[in-house]
Amino acid sequence: MLNWIKNFFKSKKFKIDKRTVIIINHSRINKETLDSVNKGIQIFCMKTALAKRFPKLTFILENEKTSQDDSPSRDTMGWVTLSEIASNKAIIHLNITFLIEKILRSYKTISASSFYRELSSTATHELTHIIQDKNYKISRRRISTNVNTILSLIKKKKKLTLNVKRNEFTKHAFLSLRVMSQKFIFLLLSEGAAEFFGKMEGKQLYFSTNQHKLEYQYAKSEAIELTRRYNAFLESLTKEKTTKKQLVEIEHLLSESTYVLGCYMFFTIAYIFNDPYTPEDLLSLKPYQFIKLYEKAELKNKQTPVVSLRSNLGYFDYNATIKNWAKTVKELND
Repeated sequence: MLNWIKNFFKSKKFKIDKRTVIIINHSRINKETLDSVNKGIQIFCMKTALAKRFPKLTFILENEKTSQDDSPSRDTMGWVTLSEIASNKAIIHLNITFLIEKILRSYKTISASSFYRELSSTATHELTHIIQDKNYKISRRRISTNVNTILSLIKKKKKLTLNVKRNEFTKHAFLSLRVMSQKFIFLLLSEGAAEFFGKMEGKQLYFSTNQHKLEYQYAKSEAIELTRRYNAFLESLTKEKTTKKQLVEIEHLLSESTYVLGCYMFFTIAYIFNDPYTPEDLLSLKPYQFIKLYEKAELKNKQTPVVSLRSNLGYFDYNATIKNWAKTVKELND
Protein backbone atom coordinates (compact mmCIF):
# COMPACT_ATOMS: atom_id res chain seq x y z
CA MET A 1 0.00 0.00 0.00
CA LEU A 2 2.81 2.42 0.90
CA ASN A 3 4.59 1.70 -2.41
CA TRP A 4 1.37 2.43 -4.33
CA ILE A 5 0.99 5.78 -2.54
CA LYS A 6 4.67 6.62 -3.18
CA ASN A 7 4.32 5.84 -6.91
CA PHE A 8 1.09 7.85 -7.08
CA PHE A 9 2.84 11.02 -5.94
CA LYS A 10 5.86 10.33 -8.15
CA SER A 11 3.84 9.81 -11.33
CA LYS A 12 2.53 12.23 -13.95
CA LYS A 13 -0.30 11.55 -16.38
CA PHE A 14 -0.74 13.38 -19.68
CA LYS A 15 -3.35 13.22 -22.43
CA ILE A 16 -2.12 13.50 -26.03
CA ASP A 17 -4.74 13.18 -28.79
CA LYS A 18 -6.89 10.97 -26.55
CA ARG A 19 -3.84 8.82 -25.77
CA THR A 20 -2.56 8.44 -22.20
CA VAL A 21 1.09 8.91 -21.30
CA ILE A 22 2.22 8.07 -17.76
CA ILE A 23 5.67 8.93 -16.40
CA ILE A 24 6.72 7.28 -13.13
CA ASN A 25 9.84 8.63 -11.48
CA HIS A 26 11.90 6.12 -9.51
CA SER A 27 15.04 8.20 -9.85
CA ARG A 28 16.71 10.89 -7.77
CA ILE A 29 16.90 13.59 -10.46
CA ASN A 30 16.04 17.13 -9.37
CA LYS A 31 12.75 18.88 -10.18
CA GLU A 32 14.18 21.11 -12.91
CA THR A 33 15.69 18.13 -14.75
CA LEU A 34 12.52 16.09 -14.22
CA ASP A 35 10.42 18.84 -15.81
CA SER A 36 12.66 18.78 -18.91
CA VAL A 37 12.48 14.98 -19.04
CA ASN A 38 8.67 15.01 -18.78
CA LYS A 39 8.39 17.57 -21.58
CA GLY A 40 10.88 15.64 -23.75
CA ILE A 41 8.83 12.45 -23.37
CA GLN A 42 5.66 14.35 -24.30
CA ILE A 43 7.33 15.69 -27.47
CA PHE A 44 8.40 12.14 -28.35
CA CYS A 45 4.84 10.84 -27.93
CA MET A 46 3.43 13.68 -30.04
CA LYS A 47 5.93 13.34 -32.91
CA THR A 48 6.79 9.65 -33.21
CA ALA A 49 4.75 7.41 -35.49
CA LEU A 50 5.36 4.23 -33.48
CA ALA A 51 4.31 5.95 -30.23
CA LYS A 52 1.00 6.92 -31.83
CA ARG A 53 0.12 3.21 -32.17
CA PHE A 54 -0.35 2.91 -28.40
CA PRO A 55 -3.46 4.21 -26.59
CA LYS A 56 -1.48 4.07 -23.35
CA LEU A 57 2.28 4.35 -22.84
CA THR A 58 4.16 4.28 -19.54
CA PHE A 59 7.74 5.44 -18.99
CA ILE A 60 9.51 4.48 -15.77
CA LEU A 61 12.58 6.54 -14.88
CA GLU A 62 15.15 4.33 -13.17
CA ASN A 63 18.42 5.35 -11.51
CA GLU A 64 20.28 2.65 -13.36
CA LYS A 65 19.68 -0.42 -15.43
CA THR A 66 18.66 -3.12 -12.98
CA SER A 67 19.14 -6.81 -13.72
CA GLN A 68 16.38 -7.98 -16.05
CA ASP A 69 15.90 -11.65 -16.84
CA ASP A 70 14.82 -10.87 -20.39
CA SER A 71 16.82 -7.74 -21.23
CA PRO A 72 19.82 -7.56 -23.60
CA SER A 73 23.16 -8.27 -21.96
CA ARG A 74 24.73 -4.99 -23.04
CA ASP A 75 24.67 -1.71 -21.10
CA THR A 76 21.56 0.07 -22.25
CA MET A 77 19.65 3.32 -21.90
CA GLY A 78 16.25 1.62 -22.00
CA TRP A 79 14.58 -1.78 -21.78
CA VAL A 80 11.24 -3.59 -21.75
CA THR A 81 10.26 -6.78 -19.92
CA LEU A 82 8.40 -9.78 -21.30
CA SER A 83 6.22 -10.07 -18.21
CA GLU A 84 4.89 -6.55 -18.72
CA ILE A 85 4.32 -7.08 -22.45
CA ALA A 86 2.54 -10.38 -21.68
CA SER A 87 0.25 -8.40 -19.35
CA ASN A 88 -0.63 -6.21 -22.34
CA LYS A 89 1.24 -3.23 -20.89
CA ALA A 90 3.39 -0.91 -22.98
CA ILE A 91 6.06 0.11 -20.46
CA ILE A 92 9.50 1.49 -21.25
CA HIS A 93 12.11 1.59 -18.50
CA LEU A 94 14.68 4.35 -18.95
CA ASN A 95 18.14 4.34 -17.44
CA ILE A 96 17.70 8.04 -16.70
CA THR A 97 21.05 8.53 -14.96
CA PHE A 98 22.96 7.25 -17.98
CA LEU A 99 20.75 9.18 -20.42
CA ILE A 100 21.32 12.46 -18.59
CA GLU A 101 25.08 11.89 -18.42
CA LYS A 102 25.12 11.29 -22.17
CA ILE A 103 23.07 14.43 -22.87
CA LEU A 104 25.34 16.57 -20.70
CA ARG A 105 28.38 15.30 -22.62
CA SER A 106 26.73 16.20 -25.95
CA TYR A 107 24.70 19.32 -25.16
CA LYS A 108 26.18 20.61 -21.85
CA THR A 109 22.67 21.24 -20.52
CA ILE A 110 19.39 19.37 -20.02
CA SER A 111 16.40 20.74 -21.89
CA ALA A 112 13.17 19.25 -23.24
CA SER A 113 14.53 19.37 -26.81
CA SER A 114 17.92 17.81 -25.96
CA PHE A 115 16.23 15.04 -23.99
CA TYR A 116 13.79 14.40 -26.84
CA ARG A 117 16.67 14.12 -29.35
CA GLU A 118 18.49 11.61 -27.15
CA LEU A 119 15.32 9.72 -26.23
CA SER A 120 14.07 9.26 -29.82
CA SER A 121 16.39 6.42 -30.75
CA THR A 122 16.21 4.59 -27.39
CA ALA A 123 12.42 4.74 -26.95
CA THR A 124 11.72 3.79 -30.59
CA HIS A 125 14.08 0.82 -30.19
CA GLU A 126 12.07 -0.41 -27.20
CA LEU A 127 8.68 0.27 -28.82
CA THR A 128 9.79 -1.89 -31.75
CA HIS A 129 10.40 -4.77 -29.35
CA ILE A 130 6.91 -4.34 -27.85
CA ILE A 131 5.28 -4.33 -31.31
CA GLN A 132 7.28 -7.36 -32.46
CA ASP A 133 6.45 -9.34 -29.34
CA LYS A 134 2.79 -8.35 -29.14
CA ASN A 135 1.83 -8.60 -32.82
CA TYR A 136 4.33 -11.02 -34.34
CA LYS A 137 5.57 -13.12 -31.40
CA ILE A 138 9.21 -12.29 -32.11
CA SER A 139 10.70 -12.26 -28.64
CA ARG A 140 13.17 -13.89 -26.30
CA ARG A 141 10.38 -16.26 -25.28
CA ARG A 142 10.16 -17.38 -28.90
CA ILE A 143 13.95 -17.72 -29.04
CA SER A 144 13.91 -19.97 -25.96
CA THR A 145 11.23 -22.21 -27.48
CA ASN A 146 13.20 -22.53 -30.70
CA VAL A 147 16.43 -23.27 -28.86
CA ASN A 148 14.71 -26.06 -26.90
CA THR A 149 13.51 -27.55 -30.20
CA ILE A 150 17.07 -27.48 -31.53
CA LEU A 151 18.39 -29.23 -28.42
CA SER A 152 15.70 -31.89 -28.74
CA LEU A 153 16.64 -32.55 -32.38
CA ILE A 154 20.33 -32.83 -31.49
CA LYS A 155 19.50 -35.44 -28.85
CA LYS A 156 17.25 -37.43 -31.20
CA LYS A 157 19.94 -37.52 -33.87
CA LYS A 158 22.44 -38.62 -31.23
CA LYS A 159 24.71 -35.73 -32.06
CA LEU A 160 24.68 -34.38 -28.54
CA THR A 161 28.14 -33.28 -27.53
CA LEU A 162 27.97 -35.53 -24.45
CA ASN A 163 29.21 -38.23 -26.86
CA VAL A 164 32.44 -36.30 -27.23
CA LYS A 165 35.15 -37.98 -25.17
CA ARG A 166 36.41 -34.73 -23.73
CA ASN A 167 36.16 -32.92 -20.41
CA GLU A 168 32.78 -31.64 -19.19
CA PHE A 169 33.51 -27.99 -19.93
CA THR A 170 34.44 -28.77 -23.55
CA LYS A 171 31.16 -30.67 -24.01
CA HIS A 172 29.20 -27.85 -22.40
CA ALA A 173 30.95 -25.25 -24.61
CA PHE A 174 30.19 -27.18 -27.82
CA LEU A 175 26.49 -27.35 -26.98
CA SER A 176 26.42 -23.71 -25.88
CA LEU A 177 27.92 -22.64 -29.21
CA ARG A 178 25.15 -24.44 -31.10
CA VAL A 179 22.49 -22.73 -29.00
CA MET A 180 24.18 -19.34 -29.42
CA SER A 181 24.17 -19.79 -33.20
CA GLN A 182 20.41 -20.36 -33.19
CA LYS A 183 19.81 -17.34 -30.96
CA PHE A 184 21.95 -15.27 -33.32
CA ILE A 185 19.39 -15.73 -36.13
CA PHE A 186 16.48 -14.53 -33.99
CA LEU A 187 18.44 -11.61 -32.52
CA LEU A 188 19.44 -10.47 -36.02
CA LEU A 189 15.75 -9.90 -36.63
CA SER A 190 14.59 -8.58 -33.25
CA GLU A 191 17.58 -6.38 -32.34
CA GLY A 192 18.22 -5.47 -35.98
CA ALA A 193 14.69 -4.11 -36.42
CA ALA A 194 14.76 -2.26 -33.10
CA GLU A 195 18.15 -0.71 -33.87
CA PHE A 196 17.11 0.26 -37.42
CA PHE A 197 13.85 1.97 -36.46
CA GLY A 198 15.55 3.58 -33.47
CA LYS A 199 18.35 5.03 -35.60
CA MET A 200 15.94 6.21 -38.27
CA GLU A 201 13.85 8.02 -35.64
CA GLY A 202 16.98 9.45 -34.05
CA LYS A 203 18.17 10.78 -37.46
CA GLN A 204 21.28 8.60 -37.33
CA LEU A 205 20.58 6.93 -40.69
CA TYR A 206 19.87 8.60 -44.03
CA PHE A 207 18.94 7.08 -47.36
CA SER A 208 22.01 8.13 -49.33
CA THR A 209 24.55 6.18 -51.39
CA ASN A 210 27.45 7.41 -49.25
CA GLN A 211 25.79 6.44 -45.98
CA HIS A 212 24.88 2.99 -47.33
CA LYS A 213 28.50 2.44 -48.43
CA LEU A 214 29.80 3.46 -45.01
CA GLU A 215 27.31 1.20 -43.20
CA TYR A 216 28.21 -1.67 -45.54
CA GLN A 217 31.92 -1.40 -44.77
CA TYR A 218 31.22 -1.32 -41.05
CA ALA A 219 28.88 -4.35 -41.21
CA LYS A 220 31.26 -6.22 -43.52
CA SER A 221 34.13 -5.81 -41.04
CA GLU A 222 31.86 -7.03 -38.23
CA ALA A 223 30.81 -10.14 -40.21
CA ILE A 224 34.38 -11.03 -41.21
CA GLU A 225 35.59 -10.68 -37.61
CA LEU A 226 32.65 -12.74 -36.34
CA THR A 227 33.45 -15.59 -38.75
CA ARG A 228 37.13 -15.48 -37.80
CA ARG A 229 36.41 -15.52 -34.06
CA TYR A 230 33.75 -18.23 -34.39
CA ASN A 231 36.11 -20.57 -36.26
CA ALA A 232 38.99 -19.79 -33.90
CA PHE A 233 36.77 -20.66 -30.94
CA LEU A 234 35.83 -24.00 -32.54
CA GLU A 235 39.49 -24.78 -33.15
CA SER A 236 40.42 -23.99 -29.56
CA LEU A 237 37.65 -26.32 -28.38
CA THR A 238 39.10 -29.23 -30.30
CA LYS A 239 42.41 -28.68 -28.51
CA GLU A 240 40.67 -28.29 -25.15
CA LYS A 241 42.34 -24.93 -24.66
CA THR A 242 39.11 -22.98 -24.23
CA THR A 243 38.45 -21.05 -21.04
CA LYS A 244 35.19 -19.89 -19.48
CA LYS A 245 36.22 -16.33 -20.30
CA GLN A 246 36.47 -17.21 -24.02
CA LEU A 247 33.02 -18.82 -23.94
CA VAL A 248 31.54 -15.65 -22.43
CA GLU A 249 33.39 -13.55 -25.03
CA ILE A 250 32.07 -15.49 -28.05
CA GLU A 251 28.54 -15.42 -26.64
CA HIS A 252 28.85 -11.65 -26.15
CA LEU A 253 30.23 -11.22 -29.68
CA LEU A 254 27.44 -13.24 -31.32
CA SER A 255 24.81 -11.26 -29.41
CA GLU A 256 26.35 -7.79 -29.84
CA SER A 257 27.06 -8.24 -33.55
CA THR A 258 23.33 -8.60 -34.24
CA TYR A 259 22.81 -4.90 -33.47
CA VAL A 260 25.25 -3.83 -36.20
CA LEU A 261 24.52 -6.58 -38.73
CA GLY A 262 20.74 -6.71 -38.27
CA CYS A 263 20.40 -2.92 -38.43
CA TYR A 264 22.45 -2.79 -41.64
CA MET A 265 20.37 -5.61 -43.17
CA PHE A 266 17.09 -3.77 -42.49
CA PHE A 267 18.64 -0.54 -43.78
CA THR A 268 19.64 -2.31 -47.01
CA ILE A 269 16.19 -3.81 -47.59
CA ALA A 270 14.54 -0.42 -47.07
CA TYR A 271 17.15 1.46 -49.12
CA ILE A 272 17.46 -0.89 -52.10
CA PHE A 273 13.78 -1.80 -52.50
CA ASN A 274 12.59 1.66 -51.40
CA ASP A 275 8.76 1.92 -51.56
CA PRO A 276 7.52 -1.72 -51.67
CA TYR A 277 8.19 -2.45 -47.97
CA THR A 278 6.36 -0.49 -45.29
CA PRO A 279 7.39 -0.54 -41.58
CA GLU A 280 4.48 -2.95 -41.05
CA ASP A 281 5.91 -5.31 -43.71
CA LEU A 282 9.38 -5.21 -42.16
CA LEU A 283 8.11 -5.79 -38.64
CA SER A 284 6.08 -8.82 -39.71
CA LEU A 285 9.05 -10.68 -41.25
CA LYS A 286 10.12 -14.01 -39.78
CA PRO A 287 13.85 -14.67 -39.21
CA TYR A 288 14.55 -16.78 -42.31
CA GLN A 289 12.32 -14.61 -44.51
CA PHE A 290 14.26 -11.61 -43.32
CA ILE A 291 17.68 -13.01 -44.21
CA LYS A 292 16.51 -14.23 -47.62
CA LEU A 293 14.99 -10.84 -48.42
CA TYR A 294 18.20 -9.14 -47.33
CA GLU A 295 20.29 -11.43 -49.58
CA LYS A 296 17.98 -10.59 -52.48
CA ALA A 297 18.44 -6.85 -51.84
CA GLU A 298 22.23 -7.13 -51.61
CA LEU A 299 22.51 -9.19 -54.80
CA LYS A 300 20.32 -6.65 -56.59
CA ASN A 301 22.83 -4.05 -55.40
CA LYS A 302 25.65 -6.29 -56.73
CA GLN A 303 27.37 -6.58 -53.35
CA THR A 304 28.41 -9.58 -51.29
CA PRO A 305 25.91 -10.10 -48.42
CA VAL A 306 27.38 -9.56 -44.96
CA VAL A 307 25.19 -12.43 -43.69
CA SER A 308 23.71 -15.31 -45.69
CA LEU A 309 21.44 -18.15 -44.67
CA ARG A 310 22.68 -21.16 -46.63
CA SER A 311 23.99 -19.88 -49.97
CA ASN A 312 27.55 -19.60 -48.61
CA LEU A 313 27.72 -16.22 -50.34
CA GLY A 314 27.91 -14.08 -47.21
CA TYR A 315 30.91 -13.03 -45.15
CA PHE A 316 29.12 -14.82 -42.31
CA ASP A 317 27.10 -17.81 -43.55
CA TYR A 318 24.80 -19.36 -40.95
CA ASN A 319 24.61 -22.81 -42.54
CA ALA A 320 28.39 -22.96 -43.00
CA THR A 321 28.96 -22.30 -39.30
CA ILE A 322 26.46 -25.02 -38.31
CA LYS A 323 28.08 -27.50 -40.73
CA ASN A 324 31.48 -26.62 -39.35
CA TRP A 325 30.19 -27.19 -35.82
CA ALA A 326 28.65 -30.58 -36.74
CA LYS A 327 31.74 -31.66 -38.63
CA THR A 328 33.97 -30.85 -35.66
CA VAL A 329 31.72 -32.77 -33.25
CA LYS A 330 31.66 -35.78 -35.62
CA GLU A 331 35.44 -35.80 -35.94
CA LEU A 332 35.81 -35.73 -32.16
CA ASN A 333 33.26 -38.52 -31.73
CA ASP A 334 34.93 -40.82 -34.27
